[in-house]
Order: sequence, then C-alpha cells, then structure tokens
Amino acid sequence: MSDSHYATTITNESDRCRFLVESETSQLQTDTEDECAPFFVSLQDLPADQLLHLQQVGLLPPSSKQQVNTNSAKARQLLGLDESSSSSSLSAAEEEDVVGLEETVDVSVLSLEEKDMDAEAEEEETKVDDDDSVYYYQVCLLREKHAAFVTRALFAPLPAGYVSLDSSRPWIIYWCLHSLDLLDRLPPGTKLQGVVHTLQACWTSTTVTLDTCLVQRDPFLSLHSHPNSDTTTTTDMDSIWIPDASSSSSSSSSGRDTMQLRGGGFGGGIGQMAHCAPGYAAVLALCIIAGLGLRDKGEESCDEETKEAAVMALALLKRKRLQLYVWFISLRHTMPRLTTATTTMMTEEENTMTGFRMHHDGEIDVRASYCILCMTTLLNLTTEPLTEGVVEYIAACQTHEGGFGGEPHTEAHGGYTYCAVAALKLLNDYNHVDVPSLTGWLARRQMSYEGGFSGRCNKLVDGCYSFWQGAGMAVLDLLYDKQQHHSSLGEQTTGPHPFDSGVGEENESSSSLMDEKAGSKRAGLLFDRTLLQRYILLCAQDVNGGLRDKPSKPRDFYHTCYNLSGLSIAQHVLSSHESNTGSMEKNDDNEDDKTFVYGNVETNLIGATHPCFNIRIERSTDILNVFHKKETQT
Repeated sequence: MSDSHYATTITNESDRCRFLVESETSQLQTDTEDECAPFFVSLQDLPADQLLHLQQVGLLPPSSKQQVNTNSAKARQLLGLDESSSSSSLSAAEEEDVVGLEETVDVSVLSLEEKDMDAEAEEEETKVDDDDSVYYYQVCLLREKHAAFVTRALFAPLPAGYVSLDSSRPWIIYWCLHSLDLLDRLPPGTKLQGVVHTLQACWTSTTVTLDTCLVQRDPFLSLHSHPNSDTTTTTDMDSIWIPDASSSSSSSSSGRDTMQLRGGGFGGGIGQMAHCAPGYAAVLALCIIAGLGLRDKGEESCDEETKEAAVMALALLKRKRLQLYVWFISLRHTMPRLTTATTTMMTEEENTMTGFRMHHDGEIDVRASYCILCMTTLLNLTTEPLTEGVVEYIAACQTHEGGFGGEPHTEAHGGYTYCAVAALKLLNDYNHVDVPSLTGWLARRQMSYEGGFSGRCNKLVDGCYSFWQGAGMAVLDLLYDKQQHHSSLGEQTTGPHPFDSGVGEENESSSSLMDEKAGSKRAGLLFDRTLLQRYILLCAQDVNGGLRDKPSKPRDFYHTCYNLSGLSIAQHVLSSHESNTGSMEKNDDNEDDKTFVYGNVETNLIGATHPCFNIRIERSTDILNVFHKKETQT
C-alpha cells in the first residue's frame, strides 16, 4: 500500500519556494512553510501517545486495533493494543501445547494444495490489515465541532469584540447558514424563522430617480411603474409605484425627463443603508431557507416549523424582488470604454461600459457587478437594460498578470478575480477577456508546498482562497470542459450554460455521450484537488471547532464558510471526469458519480456547493425553478 493512500503524506522539501533575492516577503513565505511543516507528517511514524491525542480531539477515527510501530507497553495500552488481558490470548501452558504440537507435525507431508490455501489466507489477512491501516490513518473533518461553532454565532450573544461587525449581520447569518447546510447540520425551523425575521428587519426602502425613457423600455419597470400595474393591487409583490412622486415627470440637470420609483435593498443591520454586499448575503441566506421547503417528494421532508420558515423566506424574496431590481438599475454607472481601438465610428452607447456602485454614492468595482448578477440570476431579474455594457467593464478590470483587479488599472486579486469570472459565466460571455492568461494566473496561485491558495502574487497562503481561487478556477474549467465536449463532437464551441455547476446528472449524461463519440476523457479541475483538501483538513481546522486562515491565525465564521466551500468545490466539481491521484473515492454503485474525498470519507464528504452562487446545488436549483418557471440545469 503506497503512502499516497494515507491521509497524510510527507511533503517533498523540493516543493518549498526558492528565491533569487532574499527579502522580507521571502522570509514571510519561509516562515509560513515552516508553520505548516509539522502538519505534513507521516502518521504511521508518530508516537502512540500523539496518535491517541489525535483520536481524542477527533482528527483520527477511534480504533482499538491501530497498526503502529511501538515497543512501549504504556503506549500499546493507551491505544488498546495490549493483548495481555484479551480473552483470546493464550496461557503459558497452552503455548507449550501448541509448540509441542507444531514439533510433532511433518510439514513435508502437506500437499501443494494445502500450502496454496495457507498462502492465500495469509495474503487476504495482510490485505485486511492494510485496509485497516488506510482507514485508521485518515484525517477527519470535525463536523460536529464546526457545526457547534457556527451555530453559537447564530443564536447566542457574541463577544464585545464583534461590535466591528455590526454592519455585517446578514454576512454572519449567511456564513453560518451555508456552513451548516454543507455539514447537513441546519438548525430547527423555529430558529430559521427567527433568521428570516432578522433579515427582513435589515431591509431598507429608498426612493430612486430614473430616466423616464429607461423606465419605458425596461421589461419590468414599464409594466409595474404606473397606477394600473398588478403590484398596486396584489400583496405578493411590493409596489414600486409612488403616486405623488410618479404622477408627473420632472427634468434632471441633463435635461432628461425623470420619474421617481420605490426601490430598496438589504443593509448590514437594522436601519442601515442598502448595500450590495450584505444584500447578496441576505438573498443567499433566504434562498438556503426557502430551498428547504422546495424539496422533491423523493427527498427527506422537513418538519412543519422548517416548512413555515421556508414559506416565509420565499415570500420575502418574491415580495421584495421588484424593488430590488429598481435599486439595482439605480446603481448602474456608465463611463467611457477603455480601448485602444478607433472610436470615431462608434455610437455613444457603443463607446461606453457600465459598472455598478456598491451603494448610492459608493465605490464602483467588480464586486458590485457579481453581487447584483448573482441576485438577478437567482430571482430571474437579469435584463438587457441592466446588463448593457457590463461585460466590457469587467473585461477592463483584467490586468497584465491575467487576473482581475477590483477596478481598471489595479492589482489582480483572488476575490475580485472570482467575482469577475463568476459574473462573466452568469452573462455567458468570455469573448472580451484573455482566458489563457487568466488560467495561468489562477493556476499559479496554488502553493506547491502548502497546497492551499494565495490571494495575490507574492502573498501567503490563506484558507479563504480555497473558495475564491478554487471556485474561480472551477468556473473557468467549466468553460474548458464545454469547449472540449463540443470540439470532440465536431460542434461549434459555445460557453457553458449560465446555470451549469459541474456537478450532477448534467455531467454524467454529457460525459457518456462524448466518451461514446470521441473516446476521450473530459477536462477536470486544473488545480490539485488533493493538496487543497489536505491543507484545509490539516492546517485550517481548529481542534475546538471552526476553520482559519492558517495555523497561526484564529478561527472565525468567514474562514469557516469559505474553507468548507473550497472543500466542497474540490470534492464535487467535475470530479467524475478526473482520474484518481491518491485521494479517496466515494462511489455509491455508480461508476460515473464519483467524488474525490481526502481522508476519511465517512466524515469528510460534505454537500456540493454551486461554484457561482455558493449555496448548495439543491437550493440553487429549486430557487431557479421557482423564479424561472421552468426546469433548469444544475
């Protein structure tokens, strides 16, 4: 049995970073590698008392028959390996009888058949022992401890130091709910109802002034911005009509006719201004809860309290979606396009690009573009007037390195790159960006020694980038996967469907079709999914619950959420198209439905998250089905 089958393998020292010039940055990298090095050890070589400690904290499965090399009677007793008190052990007299019997037997009279049977039995016994060794040396995900850590954040008072996160209440709710959903440890329905009430209290209404011509050509606003619209007489969707303000048009400073409509969004807390970031978190949290009440008949049903919470969450989304759309439109900001091409033949609209503000009078960056597109896709609000010029703005944020900055002419960053890549996928348009350069930048962010990702060039590994960089690469890999699929079938290459996740039946059916016609394997993830899972499980787990940036950093809700999300991406996305490279497989009687799980499969396999929405596949699929009124791909 090779070392690659064990949960911990000794990392090759040649994987450490080497530098042409020593600097403070290179010293920090060396220190980080030294910090992680103690976690990359061979468990078989650890003393028995250390193995016992790992069992006690839950990082190794409990066992009374662990195969360890130890001559210490105390260590053997600690691990339950001392057989002196075993009922199956032989007494001295019995041992003498056995020896005497063996001496009286003439082995030469044994037939060749009997010798072969003995050899086969011995080989089978050795195989069983090896399998036991594989299992008992596999590192475990501390599911219950992580669940307890984030559950306390939802329903127990937080320490005084968390006052700095007072404007991030929807974020805390989302981080914790998503973590619990991936761990299959969601709280009871009565608690979820309280979550919905809290998010509803974070809603902030606002009056928005828009150009009349924009309102008239918008497919949503033109239907609901007058007194005879359906929303003025129904209660399932809050009206955007403001009678006093909308009864007459006024002229803006630019000379255009304008009208006022009612919009709104979620703020970071009660009474705080509407903001794209906590709004994104609030919508995702509501989708998680709403999805619990939309399960198929074949799935495990939830209790009545949970169903009531799901109904409340879905009703809130339906009621606020139109006002959200008005607010999104008001956050659009058009600016001159950055291009070296001749623009004299372009119209004014063709020579512009559009970004979004994070809030009224706020900053413009790709975070806002992604957050808004994520929400509009889930709630079926994506329209041409909303997205016109957005692709061009996102493309302008790509740097010479290949990644994306928050805005044009800034440094490439993992978080902004994810926002850009996911937004482009939701728009299904990669035609304006340098995809090969982007792929290279993302691939270089995985650290060769630690196995996790860094956020920028010459920066240190950080557990949260397990998702930001890992999911960014996964989204990009879906493009390569789709291109390879169509190319092998002799079809015209198209981008991936905006709802594609790389998980589930979609991959199985298309993979079997391509294998039949082309006889080749499809693309997998372009990062080492085994090394990433190893970093999360060995370096990012806090033994008291929660996950962290790196071993020297404290645990927190943010890193718990995005470490688990990255773990899910590594286990599930495009996993059925990739060969096994040493990690453990889980295959439930379906050769095409594989997940790649590092360490103990029973404890480490978590739910599959959507790489664009970052909520469980089941939740995103159900919400898309509700608001798009048709079956969608997962």
